[in-house]
Amino acid sequence: MKYSKKIIFDANMVYNYLNLRNVSVERATLVDFILKNQCYISSVTLIEVLVYCKNNYSAIKQLSNSFGEHFAYIDFNYVPFDNTNIESIRNSSELNDIADVLGNAYDLKIKREAEVTQLYLYASLIVISWCIVESNKNMFNDSKQIQQVLTYFDAILKGNAQNLLANCENILLNGYKTKIGPQALMKKDFSRSVDEFFKLLIFMFYCGIHNLNIHDVSSISEEQYNAVFEGYGKDSLLKLFIEKGSISAVLKNQKYKEIVISTTNELIEVYTEYPIFKDSKLVLTYFKKKLFKIFFDGSNFKTNDIFDMLNLYTLDAFNNEALLLTHDKEVDSILISMGISSIKI
Repeated sequence: MKYSKKIIFDANMVYNYLNLRNVSVERATLVDFILKNQCYISSVTLIEVLVYCKNNYSAIKQLSNSFGEHFAYIDFNYVPFDNTNIESIRNSSELNDIADVLGNAYDLKIKREAEVTQLYLYASLIVISWCIVESNKNMFNDSKQIQQVLTYFDAILKGNAQNLLANCENILLNGYKTKIGPQALMKKDFSRSVDEFFKLLIFMFYCGIHNLNIHDVSSISEEQYNAVFEGYGKDSLLKLFIEKGSISAVLKNQKYKEIVISTTNELIEVYTEYPIFKDSKLVLTYFKKKLFKIFFDGSNFKTNDIFDMLNLYTLDAFNNEALLLTHDKEVDSILISMGISSIKI
């Protein structure tokens, strides 16, 4: 059979296919569409659906049997889920038979979501640190002071990288085990972490400016202490944050907006070599677009967006000759801003 188009299903379309959640397209309509096109499900979407359906054996079995009949399968290096897992599900008789398969899917989803969350958080803090430097650059007497401040910032960010990752994993684990859910817990913690590190970075800025040796508290004079706390209390960026009540309200101020854009663009250049991004320019561009939404639009960080982003690997795999089937308005708007069309039915 000659198919009309190559189509990538997102998770919500798979839920429609399985008659789960709030159906936005009837299954009969989807099946008719599938028979006219070459449709694919990626390892990213499969893992997301398996975690969601972890207690629904009939749905899991139905999905596994759909490969070869209705769907082709694409496995990706960053979110790998080998075909043998699908065969294990097909050959199973009950949920207990595939406990290891589902456990592996669950662990991988949490691991990848934690890694990407940490990247978003780390990127936000790097951008904020440069806003602090640029907004107070008139306070630097020489390059030595600048280097001191940057050294302190680097120590704070790199020194807490693994702690941030571990914290993200713990929050996701707790979220998946409770009715609250991972998204609600992570949204709250993401904002809290940004706010706390923002204040800490400002404090460390003044430590650097006044040459405090943070590794030897006994060497710090009372005069230095007073100067640091006075500077911190009068800091214009901190005052604006207290007045506006959110980081995004501060960063979209024209004074800082250009700093945010230039710093983010430089950071994205570095991120091109990261394992998550090196195989997909689309995933990296989506990451950047979401960062700007967080910075300027006050958008909340959502863990649900992570696997939506990672599913874009499929479009790169087909050199943009495939289309994403989605009803997700935010994903669609970002794709449109990237010059990519999705498909609707």
